[in-house]
Amino acid sequence: MKPAVNAVYEPDDHWLVEAGKGETLGKIAKHFGVSVEKIAAYNGIKDPNKIKPGERVWPPVGADTWVVDAGDTLSSITGWYHANGHKALTVQKLQFANGINNPAAETKVGLRLQIPH
Repeated sequence: MKPAVNAVYEPDDHWLVEAGKGETLGKIAKHFGVSVEKIAAYNGIKDPNKIKPGERVWPPVGADTWVVDAGDTLSSITGWYHANGHKALTVQKLQFANGINNPAAETKVGLRLQIPH
């Protein structure tokens, strides 16, 4: 497995949906300069009219992305990057970039992880 590689990821380059702010996917898409359809597809949002407080929305540009497969762990993902020349990636950096507190519970198949550089 290898990630979809784009540009360099900036750790704060996401949108955290807040309760009571009247946030919509349209507003978030406009902020990132992309279409609602593109940002919904990239984030796996089936209904663009339903986003929830606490949800992180990532722009479809500017990041290496790793989609978790069966058997993947944060350690195995960082190991893949180390083997491919990216020695600076650590489990802690991966956790921070994705807001992961409990790695065992939060590396579900299909989860899209942003890879910090």
